[in-house]
Amino acid sequence: MDRKDRKIKVCSYLSKYWKMPRHFIRKSVLLMIGLFVNAFVCLQKIDAQREFLLMLKTDCDGLKRKKEKLEKYVHELKSKGEATLSAVSYSLKEKRRQAQQEWENLEKAAFKKREKSETFVADLHRQAVKLLEPDLHNLLRKNETELENKKKGMRDEIARWKDVIEQKFERQLKEQESREKKRVEEQLSVIKLQAESDLKNLNLAKGRISESIQNDLTVQMERDRTSFDEEYRGQCKLHADQLNKLRSEESQKLDMIFKQHNKDMDLIHREQENAIWRQKELSAKQMERWKEQRTVQIRNEVRCEHDRELKSFEAKMKKDQQLSLCSLILFFLV
Repeated sequence: MDRKDRKIKVCSYLSKYWKMPRHFIRKSVLLMIGLFVNAFVCLQKIDAQREFLLMLKTDCDGLKRKKEKLEKYVHELKSKGEATLSAVSYSLKEKRRQAQQEWENLEKAAFKKREKSETFVADLHRQAVKLLEPDLHNLLRKNETELENKKKGMRDEIARWKDVIEQKFERQLKEQESREKKRVEEQLSVIKLQAESDLKNLNLAKGRISESIQNDLTVQMERDRTSFDEEYRGQCKLHADQLNKLRSEESQKLDMIFKQHNKDMDLIHREQENAIWRQKELSAKQMERWKEQRTVQIRNEVRCEHDRELKSFEAKMKKDQQLSLCSLILFFLV
């Protein structure tokens, strides 16, 4: 008797015993298998949710310990003044932000871990569903929707719980800050009276010292101003002499260029008169035109070069004047 015959015999026996058709028994067996697989999947997901809740509880305990440490830290800083109050509040806010960031990082890690477990369980679930009949799909979908609703409710409850903890922490922090402000204001009123008396004495001493220092500074500033004026006049005179010298050199160069150009033009004119006698009038007109263009070109080149040098020299003078003025202004400011 092979496996198929045994299966037929068992099904016929069950059909005789339960008085049910064979295909209904097969569907019932498959339905039971699907229910067991679904129950296994749900148990795996519930274990993952329990691990996530335990991790959240441990995180909450860690935050409570941090809160107690912060309260101890605030209690230790009660003896300090108003200047330290702002630093304390800033450090508390920074630590609270870091705690929130750590909470978010832990929550993200937990969600990633849960997603990995859910993907593994989902693969098992997918393989089991492929073996089942189409009647089981509706049941599995219903279980999945119920599980998603439970997940959503759990997430909402965790978020609400987190908001309650944050609001409680904010309220305690504000109360502590208000108490610290009142205490610091009382201490400041006492310190202010003492500081006013000390300030009066300091102002009297400061007035005497400032008068002596101001007299010394005025004498020193007069001396430095006279020396700076003399040095500035010498620099201006030196720059003017250099500018005049450059202008004279440029005019001499320009005269030499014009003389050499006239000599070249006379030589070219004589050579053309000897070479082209018949076209004397035409060549003379062309020569005059060329002469004018050449002179204009040379003048433009010389002027451009002269203007370039003058601009560079004037820029240098302006820069030196600006530096001297800046040094003078800085001297007076100091």
